[in-house]
Amino acid sequence: MFKIPKTVTISGQTYKIIYKDEITLDDMECDGLCCPGAKEVLINSQLDCERTLQTFAHELTHVIVAETAISRMLVMNNIDEELFVEVFSKGVFDFLKGLK
Repeated sequence: MFKIPKTVTISGQTYKIIYKDEITLDDMECDGLCCPGAKEVLINSQLDCERTLQTFAHELTHVIVAETAISRMLVMNNIDEELFVEVFSKGVFDFLKGLK
C-alpha cells in the first residue's frame, strides 16, 4: 500500500502531514483537517490503514483546491467545496491505493 509522505508540495506550497490523537472542527470530531494558513494537513492517528489513506486523499484534495484556481472556479460556479472534495477525493484514493 502507498506510504503517506511527511510533506506534500502543491503549486510550490509545502504542507506538513501531522498525525494527532484527536482533531476537532467547530466542536465536532474529524478524521482529518486541511489548514491552508498553517500549511498543515492533520490526520487522526487512531484510524485504520484504509481510513487513514481515504482521509489523506480527502485532505490532499483540499490542499489542491486551496493552492490552485479550483477554489476560484468553485466559488464562481457556486459549487460547495466539501461536496466537490468528497467526490473528487474518491478518485485520488483509488489512485493512491494502486501505488506501491
